Amino acid sequence: MAAGSERRRRANIVRYWRAVEMFSPQKVERASPPKGVYPVESGRPLPWEDGHPVRRRSPGRNMVRQHTVYCGVYPVASVRDVLLEVFGGSEEDHDGRVDGDSALLAFEVTDEGLLVQDSITFSACAWATGRSRKPGPGARDWLDGFETEAEACEGVVLGVGDGKVTISDPASGRRKRPFAGLLCEITVGAIGGALDAALGPVLGDLAVGAVNGAVDAVADRGAQGSPSSQDDSPLDEGAADAEDDDEGPPRLGEKPLTVRDLSAVSRWVAERFGVTDDLRPETIRVQCKSVSRRKAGRSGGSDFLNSFIAADLDLVARSLGKDDPGPALRDYLTASTALRGRTRVDLKHEPEAVIAGVRPADFPLGRWPAKTEHPLVLSQQFAVNRIVAQLADTEGLYAVNGPPGTGKTTQLRDLIASVLVMRAEKLSELRRPEDAFTDRPHRWSTGTYQRSVASLRPELTGFEMVIASANNGAVENVSKEIPALESVAAEWREAASFFPEQGRLLLDGAPSWGTLAARLGNKGNRSDFRNKYWFGPPKEERAERGEGMRDALRTAASRGFDLMAWREYVLRFRAARQTVQDLRDERQRAYEALLDLTGAEAAVATAREAVLSAQRDVDALRQPAAEARAARGRAQMDLVDPAGRRAEHRRNRPGVAAGIFTLGSAQRDWQAEDQLLAAAEQAARAAYEEHTQTAAAYDRAEAAHRGVLEEARRGLQAAEEHHARLRAALEAAHDRWGTFVPGREARGERTQEDARELSSPWSDPAFTRARTRLFLAAMDLHRAFIEGAADRMRKNLDAAMDVLCGDAPKTLKPEVVLAAWQNLFLALPVVSTTFASLDRMFAGLGPRSLGWMLIDEAGQATAQMPVGALWRARRGVIVGDPLQLEPVVTLPHTGQQALRRTFGVAEEWEPSRTSAQRVADRLNSYGTWLPAPDGSEDDRVWVGSPLRVHRRCDDPMFTISNAIAYDGLMVHGVHRDDDYAVARRGVWWPVSGGRASHGKWSPEEGECANVIVHRLVDQGLDPERELFVISPFRDVVAGLRRGLCQVVPRDRVGTVHTTQGKEADVVLLVLGAGGDKAGPRAWAASAPNLLNVAVSRARRRLFVVGDHDAWRGHQHFDVLARQLPCISESEQEAMRALAPAALAHGCRCVGHGAP
Repeated sequence: MAAGSERRRRANIVRYWRAVEMFSPQKVERASPPKGVYPVESGRPLPWEDGHPVRRRSPGRNMVRQHTVYCGVYPVASVRDVLLEVFGGSEEDHDGRVDGDSALLAFEVTDEGLLVQDSITFSACAWATGRSRKPGPGARDWLDGFETEAEACEGVVLGVGDGKVTISDPASGRRKRPFAGLLCEITVGAIGGALDAALGPVLGDLAVGAVNGAVDAVADRGAQGSPSSQDDSPLDEGAADAEDDDEGPPRLGEKPLTVRDLSAVSRWVAERFGVTDDLRPETIRVQCKSVSRRKAGRSGGSDFLNSFIAADLDLVARSLGKDDPGPALRDYLTASTALRGRTRVDLKHEPEAVIAGVRPADFPLGRWPAKTEHPLVLSQQFAVNRIVAQLADTEGLYAVNGPPGTGKTTQLRDLIASVLVMRAEKLSELRRPEDAFTDRPHRWSTGTYQRSVASLRPELTGFEMVIASANNGAVENVSKEIPALESVAAEWREAASFFPEQGRLLLDGAPSWGTLAARLGNKGNRSDFRNKYWFGPPKEERAERGEGMRDALRTAASRGFDLMAWREYVLRFRAARQTVQDLRDERQRAYEALLDLTGAEAAVATAREAVLSAQRDVDALRQPAAEARAARGRAQMDLVDPAGRRAEHRRNRPGVAAGIFTLGSAQRDWQAEDQLLAAAEQAARAAYEEHTQTAAAYDRAEAAHRGVLEEARRGLQAAEEHHARLRAALEAAHDRWGTFVPGREARGERTQEDARELSSPWSDPAFTRARTRLFLAAMDLHRAFIEGAADRMRKNLDAAMDVLCGDAPKTLKPEVVLAAWQNLFLALPVVSTTFASLDRMFAGLGPRSLGWMLIDEAGQATAQMPVGALWRARRGVIVGDPLQLEPVVTLPHTGQQALRRTFGVAEEWEPSRTSAQRVADRLNSYGTWLPAPDGSEDDRVWVGSPLRVHRRCDDPMFTISNAIAYDGLMVHGVHRDDDYAVARRGVWWPVSGGRASHGKWSPEEGECANVIVHRLVDQGLDPERELFVISPFRDVVAGLRRGLCQVVPRDRVGTVHTTQGKEADVVLLVLGAGGDKAGPRAWAASAPNLLNVAVSRARRRLFVVGDHDAWRGHQHFDVLARQLPCISESEQEAMRALAPAALAHGCRCVGHGAP
């Protein structure tokens, strides 16, 4: 029962997130002819009609045009406005991140104007927005039924495409808003019959008979024949270039679409969804692109409008309702109540735990081939060690907090190297490469060719690595950096080689050391990857550019397999591994000596105290023992007289005669005297015996204490000798490894904590070089494996390319799809994707299919974004920073609450309350606490495994960021010797009052910004590469673009969020919202995130323009005001005098997308 309840709880969380995602539409490009996006207007030709400008350009060789039509374009901000009205909440969207446009529906059109019937997509967001009005969120099923509505609406669109739906002008007197400049509307003539009855309840008053046949087209979707998943017939496996032509002819509309058609469809859907007045979706756009001639008339298979992840969340929710997830997703969805009482280690306040976490025995064997003198610093190495220790042999999650400039990618590369060495260890156990595969490959055939893929043995799987992120730029940067030759230090470049020729193809000719990683994701990227990596350039260009991987494998197969060569690579790898293990063991002994030293010092101290104590005891006995012996001597002397007298007396005992003569008196007198003498002797003897016993007791005690003293001395000697051996071992370690031994960090003027964080314990040059050589040997072994099994790998990768690009039969079993991917990961260890493309890229893969899911920039991802990724992964490593700008959620908080109550979900899962990074951070045992923005103890933020050394920003940017966001957690690691000639210092240019004239925009601030920019350019700054001009507010950005467009490129001017993940030498922050705009200022200062991102983009200099008096009174901005000096009025005038006489006003970027 409990297990079932927990499954329902997890599934409901994901179902809730899917509902929230309905309000997260994709954006539609702005109209921009240079980008191939054209507005649709009455009286002007469409792109598929004669006379349109696009007709004058050739689509390219063997290419044709295909067009995506966006009907009913609306601003996404309008959705939020409606939802704020419905649910309540703050009405001002200060940062303006809910921007851009979407559309009611979209579809593709051929260059003849024919509708591509399987491409129609309707906006779930627009539909849900209409439903928020009627029936409203009070209705239990208010978000149910979109699929049914979309299917019915699709029938109408298909009818328009076939000319079976009449388009007419409205009756005179009816007031309607024009769509694309036209008032036309759909008129459907009833033809009766069962179809009317079936669709009547859905379409309401619309007479649905005229769309007879259109719904048949919907029903026929997916009915096309699929190739068999198994076929052992001896078809041609060599036809690798063949396409899957068994899809049947494209399903197209019967008439060219016109502007009237598009206008009427837009109006009809807007009215049907009930959003005509709220969203005002009256514009239409067409995006033109070129596609392969053989792909003409076929849909790209993309959902143009709706949340990228909603369908995947639905898939995962259904799975969670039936089965338990793998540990990665299970941990991710753990309730916070279940974490109460869990032990947490605060790494900032328990540095000994960090040192223990980087003991040599925990170091991964391999290391990325970076500079030997630049190993990972303490917190980076700790994170890598913990990840490998916790996840290498099991499954689960680990979170790393990576503030800006702290080396997240550097750490990630070392983790990648570690995983590849682990896989190489498994490869080295193979007698020959072919033994890696199962005996019977999976086969399928399509048309005239056959594919086959052999599964890998289980021990060779689980090493697949995927880098996923919400940020397309983040995955692209990592994917380009890893295979680039620049990522390998000069000292290792000659030895680093893992198919570099194909790596250069992936990097468009840039130097590469190997095909370690590639950016995949969307279908275009995947197709581009296949063309570059697999097929390679045309034959006539291969001599210059190199051949694709397919031909490289053919060449390798033609050489045949060399068993001796394989064994040689195995032996080299094993020797390199043994060297690393020996060096690691040696350093581990030194670490244990270091660990034992404190105990040894304590043992010496204890032994010394024992000696002293024993000596004190011996000394304490010396006086009383002497006195006892003296007393015994005196007693002995005292015994001599009475004993002698009695002996004398007994010698003089009267005889018989004396007794007779004295009538016995002599006898009696003697006897009486004898008794007296006997008593005296007895008393003396008793005293002597008593003193003898006392002295003997003291003798025994002295002997015992002397024994204790001797034992203590022997113990002290042993402890001192053990301590000396440890000291000698550590002195030898210090002599050999210097500051790489913990406790010997080079401090200089730094604090002990800073010096420790900047250190790299145990990563001395010898050990570091050996680890690097092992990684390179591992990659050599990978290459030898691939070339040794070249024929099998070529067939496997041929199949994998089909799976990758969606050309394989949709009926392939999951284990076949998995086998294809696992083989690809052998040749391409790391692939990257955005969350948006992950489910389509890995279509067919089920839970726990992939080895490692490395999630980057998780602070920018909503909590729901990584769900599908973690569901498919065995292990998740989540890296990011919750103190960067948080993800945007279109649905207001009040709406999120309403949905949450519907699904019975706890508040902690509301997307606006958390991020993927925060969800993962909760789970880490190792981390630290960061203060809450308001300083409350209860709202402190626990961050997992923090990276602490910052290497991007000069001061004061570092100090500002560290103070407002990280409570001094970061350590400054920037060491620049050069003076920055462009600007001696950064300043704040105060603009009193701000005189805002358009929202938050102040022309006076714009003029000051213009002066600063011109002055910087005069000093040699390159604004295209070295400058960002940013603001928290869109109003201000619009004004800046108008004023700076002659000098600064449009993409270098934007809101703060557009620069997240980027950096520049100089950042100019124009605040706006001066004077009486207290609300926007309070919003910007409500958390440190926005200012943190703004200042940490600047490597060398930060300039601020804004109302100093107004902003410095707000939290976080007070730190900015203290750290950045204000420019004086005389300096302002001097700068104005140096600026051009006629400052640029008004945008001159006509035709380049300017506002």
